[in-house]
Amino acid sequence: MYGITYSGTKVQPWRTVAAGPDIPIGTRVFIPELSAMLNGGIFIVEDRGGAISNAHLDIYMASLKDARNWGRQHLEVLMWLAGDFNEILAKIDSDRRRRWRDREALAQLFP
Repeated sequence: MYGITYSGTKVQPWRTVAAGPDIPIGTRVFIPELSAMLNGGIFIVEDRGGAISNAHLDIYMASLKDARNWGRQHLEVLMWLAGDFNEILAKIDSDRRRRWRDREALAQLFP
């Protein structure tokens, strides 16, 4: 375990998540599929990532091996958002749409 997050806290496996720039630091995230974990499926947005959009989260794990074994997951997420809820949801939706459009364009360029 290493590192200090964007929010100034020390990273903690299965607690710290990095989120896109429009998800407020401190936002609580509940992932129902992970509710049996020791953290009860609750994570805290404490970090940012340059390649992370508002429609994606990056769960901090203790090792690169753990992260690779976990891989990319598509899970339902519930957030306790502070701020203008509708504005944040619109930004998440915009990022999600842009990602899909880009993916389709890439598929056409590199079949």
